[in-house]
Amino acid sequence: MSLKIAWKPVSQDRSVASARIRCLSIMDSLQKKAWSVNFFQDQPNTHYDAVVFNKTHDAHSLAQARQLKNKGIKVIFDLCDNYFYNPHQLPDVERAKSVILQMLQLADKTVASSEFLAACMAEHIDAEKICIIEDAVDEILPLTTNPLVYWQQLQKHQQLSEQTQHWRNEGRTCLVWLGIAGGGKADYGMNDLATLNAFFTDARFSSQTALTVISNDNKM
Repeated sequence: MSLKIAWKPVSQDRSVASARIRCLSIMDSLQKKAWSVNFFQDQPNTHYDAVVFNKTHDAHSLAQARQLKNKGIKVIFDLCDNYFYNPHQLPDVERAKSVILQMLQLADKTVASSEFLAACMAEHIDAEKICIIEDAVDEILPLTTNPLVYWQQLQKHQQLSEQTQHWRNEGRTCLVWLGIAGGGKADYGMNDLATLNAFFTDARFSSQTALTVISNDNKM
């Protein structure tokens, strides 16, 4: 008898990268291999062997995890954001961190998306409970229901592919920085690139390499 595994992602929208990469694509792959995987349904007659909470750090999800644990169902908590870093003590981040710490203690197994995040988690739980699974690489452009937006995405992808090939033909090393913009009280994201400005503007770097920045803010 195969295990019955359920996922509770932060979203079921494929345009949300964390949900797509760390849940939806994994479910697709497992279903093709005939694994019994579905979205979590909080119903009395539904049985699971394990439930994976993907980036869900709200009070309701915490209560659900406790109920599952009390029923003897394995709870896995997958985290890909570093809520342990909050230099400005932002209230929303502190609230999320509070739930995350409880989820880490409650879960039978935890998953971190990087070695650094795993080290942060290990300050609060036994390191043996932590498994590192890095983000997969998207091989197919996520579809959108808006034909115009999808066409624009394809155009940008084609332009970047052609430009990258041009740089390679020139003998340059092609680098890509991919991440959220940050800004304001969020001291991360594209702001980090400013710390490397001297390196990027060095003539030797610009003549031998090509840097492409992919982010969620076209103004920065």
